[in-house]
Amino acid sequence: MDLKPSSILCLPPSLSMVPVVMYSTSEDPVLIKQAYEVGTSSFVTKPSLLMVYRNGKSNNDSFL
Repeated sequence: MDLKPSSILCLPPSLSMVPVVMYSTSEDPVLIKQAYEVGTSSFVTKPSLLMVYRNGKSNNDSFL
């Protein structure tokens, strides 16, 4: 996936402080870097399996 600046929600100046959070199953460092480069405030990697939700395990610590 290739992110371009136009792919991020453009907010009017009155809402410029609203954080933009990307929620994805991808842990691809290139995608995460692109997300921050185009203005994402935070990138959260969601588990791709229900079992992971139940166990509460996550790999997000290195990116938050």
